[in-house]
Amino acid sequence: MTGLPPSLAPWSGILSLFPRDLAATIGPWLPRLDLAFGRLPRPRTKDDGPPDGFSGLSPRGAPERLLMSEWMLAMEEPLEFERRLVMGESLHLLLERRAPAGAKRTVILTDVGPSQLGPPRIGQLASLLVLAARARAAQVELVIGALQSDPDTALTSLNEVNIQSWLNQRSPREPNAEDWRRWESAHRLTRKLADDLWLLGSPRLRGLGPREVARAELSEVLWPGQRKLQLLVERRGERGRPMELELPSPEAGVRLLRNPFEVPEQRGALLKASLSGALIHLSPSGRRLFLRTAAGLIAFAVDQRGPSSAESRIYSTREQQLVAVGERSKQVVLVTSDGEKLSLLSYGRRGRFSAVHQTAALPEALGFWHPGAHSPPSDLWFLRGAWYLRDQGGTLFRLVMGPPLTIEKVAERVVSWTLAGPQLVMAVDDDTEVGPRIFQAGGGEAPRPTWSLKRRAPLEAFVTSDRGRPLWAVKSGEGEWQIDDQRQGIMTMVDPSATVIGLEPRRGALVVLTPARRAILFLRGAREVGRIYLDGTAQDVVTRHDRVAALLEGGGLRVLHTVERHELLRIDPEGNP
Repeated sequence: MTGLPPSLAPWSGILSLFPRDLAATIGPWLPRLDLAFGRLPRPRTKDDGPPDGFSGLSPRGAPERLLMSEWMLAMEEPLEFERRLVMGESLHLLLERRAPAGAKRTVILTDVGPSQLGPPRIGQLASLLVLAARARAAQVELVIGALQSDPDTALTSLNEVNIQSWLNQRSPREPNAEDWRRWESAHRLTRKLADDLWLLGSPRLRGLGPREVARAELSEVLWPGQRKLQLLVERRGERGRPMELELPSPEAGVRLLRNPFEVPEQRGALLKASLSGALIHLSPSGRRLFLRTAAGLIAFAVDQRGPSSAESRIYSTREQQLVAVGERSKQVVLVTSDGEKLSLLSYGRRGRFSAVHQTAALPEALGFWHPGAHSPPSDLWFLRGAWYLRDQGGTLFRLVMGPPLTIEKVAERVVSWTLAGPQLVMAVDDDTEVGPRIFQAGGGEAPRPTWSLKRRAPLEAFVTSDRGRPLWAVKSGEGEWQIDDQRQGIMTMVDPSATVIGLEPRRGALVVLTPARRAILFLRGAREVGRIYLDGTAQDVVTRHDRVAALLEGGGLRVLHTVERHELLRIDPEGNP
């Protein structure tokens, strides 16, 4: 992260996770905490350990380790001995050395009880950043957990997802000896202290664990007019001097504890810089517009009240790539990927983080296609205890809520899909049979074909639903589309130079972007049932239910109601609503 003072260079990597203003708020604490905690010795190789016998032969070594046969050769054939010595052919005994003793991992257990709410929790977060950087510099394993939680929830790294997960762990009670015994048994925290063990919390932690465990006691300074946090470090029974740290502003403190990765809304400047290269995506319900930018995922509430009431929230995805976006009730749900496993993140009202679930590393045999930085996100639907999403390769998966979160393959070569009442509707591109397939997701049944169009050309199709009734449109020829709702099929002709972008369910009409990309047509059969003019040339257009969103060239964003034709959201090229 640029803009930080040189003294914070050792923590620039971990501080880059936070918005610049929050990094500058907690950054000055880190050097002082680093001095209080001390450094772990740098890793030593096996060659640095003490001798432990011999393990073989080597052409190099000290003269006293020459083989007896070499000394016999020196007595019988001095010239040959000298030649072998000069040419590096003499054989020596190779020393075996013990691996040097030292910490093999850093284990940090935190108190998440009521006495650590507020400022002490901020101190715990800063301590975690320092201890994690300390472990990484010493190349030792990292284990982080909350004493009152299940030992199976331990974290092994610090990134946005794990920090949010740790912040979300709270307990209504103080830690006790049983909590320590559970962690000691599950993670083999031996009394010989082969590990670097830390307890972070209130002074009540002094009675937990062996005397040699390092402790950091955090408490708020209760004195009128002062906003300070007191830290006392105790290592191997020796107590250091109390340290007082100036607390950040109340606003910054709330952000650090609730959602430290949320970027404050500087709406005009942010949107102006982001609109040109953004990807737009309407949520499955059509009630939110997601704008994927370099700053993160911006979500706009889109409803019938018009553009003046639209609120926006920003969700950071800098650590992982976005896979899918969905909703459930009033929550926004994201699925992200780090290239090996998936994370399911839930955000409640006002964008506050509420929960995270992670899968194990996905096996290569599963064939999940992880997204890139510019891949459009998939829809995310919830049905009967599972989340459904499609990867970049067109394979439909479901995430079954655990614990743990598991992933299962549902269908391959899915071109378009949606949720229609209690069932999923899919348009599947098959070599022998091309067409939508409907199946009951909750029953675990295989996809049952309900309609097909026998042709071998690549499938172009759109699937949607109207009040739980499935509806689909399939391209049957050049400029020919067939719209079907399981009761009747309607052939619709489209200008081959135009772009079909979706299906509008209320009128059962194709949504078509004109060749000039300045207007949107709604076609059904031989009739044009509607038309919407844009204020410029469309760079990207998406549609969902009775809404259509257009990102315009040169900046600007519009969301319109397809039937009533009024604006639901408008942002001008300057980023102003």
